[in-house]
Amino acid sequence: MRMFEHYRMQWFFFPLLIFYDEMVLHFSTVSRLSAWSFPVMLLFSAAYGLALELFRSVFLTEKAVRRVTTVMVSLTTLLYLVLFFMHREFKMFYDLNTVFFGAGGALSEFWEEIVSMIFSADGLLHILLFALPVVLYRLALLYLKKKERAFEHPYQAEHRAGLFAGCTLLFVTGAILLRNVPSLRMIYSETYRFNNVVEELGALTALQADVVRLAAGETAGEEFVVVAEQPSQTSQEEAGDDAAGSRMPVSLGGASKAQGAKTVAEGEAEAEEEEAAEEVPEEIRNELPIDFEALAASSYGAFAKVDEYLATVTPSTQNEYTGLFKGKNLILITAEAFSGYMIDEELTPTLYRMHTKGFQFKNFYQPSGAGTIGGEYNILHGLLPMAGGASMNYKVDDHNVMTIGSYLNRQGYYGKLYHNGTLTFYDRHRTHNALGYSDGYTAVGNGLEKIITEGSVYSDLGMFRDTFPLYADEQPFNVYYMTISGHAPYSRGGNYFSSLHWDRVKDLPYSDSVKAYIASNLELEDSMAFLIDALEKKGIADDTVIVVCADHFPYGLSDKYLAELYGTQISDAFFRDSNTLLIWCGELEEREPVVIDAPVVSLDILPTLLNLFGLEWDSRLLPGRDIFSDAEALAFDMGHNWATELGVFARGRFTPAEGVSEEDIPEGYVDRIRQIVSNKITLCRNLTYNDYYGHVFGDKAPEDLLKRQTVPQEKDLEPEAN
Repeated sequence: MRMFEHYRMQWFFFPLLIFYDEMVLHFSTVSRLSAWSFPVMLLFSAAYGLALELFRSVFLTEKAVRRVTTVMVSLTTLLYLVLFFMHREFKMFYDLNTVFFGAGGALSEFWEEIVSMIFSADGLLHILLFALPVVLYRLALLYLKKKERAFEHPYQAEHRAGLFAGCTLLFVTGAILLRNVPSLRMIYSETYRFNNVVEELGALTALQADVVRLAAGETAGEEFVVVAEQPSQTSQEEAGDDAAGSRMPVSLGGASKAQGAKTVAEGEAEAEEEEAAEEVPEEIRNELPIDFEALAASSYGAFAKVDEYLATVTPSTQNEYTGLFKGKNLILITAEAFSGYMIDEELTPTLYRMHTKGFQFKNFYQPSGAGTIGGEYNILHGLLPMAGGASMNYKVDDHNVMTIGSYLNRQGYYGKLYHNGTLTFYDRHRTHNALGYSDGYTAVGNGLEKIITEGSVYSDLGMFRDTFPLYADEQPFNVYYMTISGHAPYSRGGNYFSSLHWDRVKDLPYSDSVKAYIASNLELEDSMAFLIDALEKKGIADDTVIVVCADHFPYGLSDKYLAELYGTQISDAFFRDSNTLLIWCGELEEREPVVIDAPVVSLDILPTLLNLFGLEWDSRLLPGRDIFSDAEALAFDMGHNWATELGVFARGRFTPAEGVSEEDIPEGYVDRIRQIVSNKITLCRNLTYNDYYGHVFGDKAPEDLLKRQTVPQEKDLEPEAN
C-alpha cells in the first residue's frame, strides 16, 4: 500500500473509478464497443476523473477529503445505477428532460415494478458491481488507518496545476480524436441523440453534451440545407405515366390556323386527346396562402430560418382520399406498448379485422424517443420529441392550432381526452388540456375513477365501456384515449391483466414473458371488440373512424423476448420500432383493402387525418406527410435512422430493400435522404422549442388565411436564441 503515500498515485483513483463504471454500464446494456469508441471513452473517463480529483484537492484536511471522497464515490455509483436501471426498464437511455419530467410520476405510478426490478437477481448483481468501488475505498481507509498511514495527502498549488493540465490535455486529446472519426463526430454533434452518445461515447460524455445543449437552448444543428424532394415512388406507380404528366400545364386551346388544314381522322384524334386532357382533374395542393419568403424578410433568428426553409418545400397534393372521412366521428387511441406482431386472426379477431379491412400498413414505425409521452407527442403534435419528456410541456402555452383536436373543435366537434392512469403523470393535466379538445382531459384523479363502475380502474375495457355513453350522442365527436393495461411488467404475478387473460394464451408457443405480454394486451382486443360492437348497435360505425397507434415498442420485453414476438432477431433500434397502424371505419369494410407498402411513421398520422377529414391545412408546416399524397415516403427517428421505398439506413449503413439492387439506387441518393432527414429533425426541434405557429398565424386559425387571403403579420416576439 506504499504507492498511496505519493500524491500522484491519487490521480488514478477517480479516472479508474469512472472508466470502471462506464465499462460495467456499457457491457451490461449495449454489449458491443467499436474500435474507436474505446479510446475516446478511455480518454474522456480519465479527464472526468481528473476533474473530480481537482475538485477534491480543494479540501485541505484528511478528514474532510475522506468524507468528500465517500460522498463523491457514492453519488457516482448512484448515477450509474440509475442509468443502468433506466435502461433495463426502457431499453434505452433517456435524456435529462425526460428523466426530470417523468421520474416523479414513474416512481409513484410504478414503484412496485421498480422495487421488483431492483431486488431481482440481475438488479442485486449490478448493485454489487457498481458499489464495489465504494466498498474497496472504505476497506482501504480501514486498512491504512490500522497501519497509521494516510490515503490522501494535501495538494500543493503546483500539484493542482498539474491536475488541471492533465485534465485539459486529456479532454483536448479526446476531442481531437472525436472530431477526426467521422462516425463518432456524427453521433456526438450532427445526429445527436442522448441514447446514442451514451452507447458510443459514455454516460458522462452524454450528460455533459445534454447539459450544454440545455444551457444553450438546444441550438446545435439548427441549419437547414435545401435538398430536392422527389414524389413518392408508390404514388407514381399507382398514378401511371399519364397522371405523372398531368403535373405539367395542359393547353386546352384549339388548333392554330398556322398549323394548316387537317384530315378528318387527325381532327378526331386531336379532339379525343383534348377531351381526355379536359378530364384530368386540376391538381390541388395542401397549402395555405402563406408567403414564407415575406415572413423571413421581416423576422429573425429561429423563425427566419424556418421561414426560409419552408419557402423551399413543395406542398403535397390532394388525392382521391382527400375528404373521405369529412364530417365523421374520430376516436384516436394511443395504445400502451401495443405491437402489431401480436395480431392473430384467432386470438385477436377484432384487431385482425381492423388491420385487414380498409387500410393495411405493412411498413410502419413508431420511433421511441421519450417513452409514452414521446409517443403521444409524435401522434398528437406530429413532431419528434426533441426536448425529450418535456416536449409536451414546451407546447402548453403555444398556439396549438395544428392539432387534430384544435382542427375538429373549430369544425364544431365535441372533443374529449381520457386516460386510465394518474391525472398528473407527465403533467398531462396541463399538456393535454392544451390540445384543443373542447371538454378537456379526464383521468384517474379528476373523475375517471368515478366513471369506471366495474373492475379495475386501470382496465382499458372498463374505460371504453363506461365512457362511451358519455359522448356517443355528442355527434360529431372527437375522442382521444391513452390506454395503460398493456404496461409492463409481463408476468402472471406482476401484471393483473396478464393473470386475468392467462387462460387465453397459456397454450401459445411462446415463453411465459411473451405470453404474459400478449395476455395484458388482450385488454385492448376486448376494448376494440366492445367499441366496434357499440358503434354498430348505435348505427354509427360507418360514420366513425378509429385510429390505433402504439406509444412505443414493448420495452418491458428484452431483445431476446422481442425477437420471439417478432419472429426474427432485433437487428437495430430502428427495426425494433417497427409496428403497425390501424385506421378503421365501418364504411371501409365495403371497399377493397388498400395495402400501403411504403414506409410510414407516426408523424404521418396527423397530416393524413387532416387530409382524410378534408380540412384546410398546409403540408409544409408538418415534417410528416399525408401518406396518400405524392410526397416522398420517408420514415425516420431522432437518431437519423430512416427508411424509404428503396431501403433502410440504420447504424450508419444503408441496406437496399428486398428486390432493390445497388444499381437501382440513384447516385447521391443516400446523402440526399440523409440531408432531408436532418432538415426534418431540425424542423421538429424548432417547432418544439419555439412557438412557430404563433409566428405564422398570430391569434388566428389556419382556415382564416383563406378568408382574408393576406400574409399574416409576425407577432411582436422576443428574438430567439441562435
